[in-house]
Amino acid sequence: MSFVFLLALLHSALVIVSCATTINQPTPPESYQGPITEQPVIRQGDYWIYERGDSTRVKSTGLISNLHFPLWVGKTWRYDSGARRPNQPPTSTASLTPAWVECYVIAFGDVTVPAGTFGAFQCECQCHLVGGEGFYQENCGMWTIWYVPEVKNIVKTKTQSTASSFELVTYRVSEKAPGPY
Repeated sequence: MSFVFLLALLHSALVIVSCATTINQPTPPESYQGPITEQPVIRQGDYWIYERGDSTRVKSTGLISNLHFPLWVGKTWRYDSGARRPNQPPTSTASLTPAWVECYVIAFGDVTVPAGTFGAFQCECQCHLVGGEGFYQENCGMWTIWYVPEVKNIVKTKTQSTASSFELVTYRVSEKAPGPY
């Protein structure tokens, strides 16, 4: 190989690495000036009641979703999961297929749900199935979640299916979380 070719290859590798998104960052960049929120402390007696798209209600007593705190606009994270293949019904007893999920905090702004209007971190998540070869990825869904520091939980999830989307109807938290500042 020629020296010029190796130099060009090294340069292109450096450009690709420098443009890559950093995953699971522990803190925001020093220049970040926007809202930040830490992981909430869930206390005994805290609860959240959600309504699904089919009008069924579910009560939760813990933080739902795989959020990685602290949150700030621009934060990205990734976690391992399991998913059903698109052709499997929700009642399938087949084993879950290994998958990974990547999420991004895209904005902080108001969201309105039956429980009220709140300032929320809006996060976009996308699931990828790991194929039989261990490297082939296939899309297994996208969703948007809104996390509200004052509520100490997710207040809304919008998925590709109305059956798995939900909104907060009512909640009780024993101590308000500190503001996102």
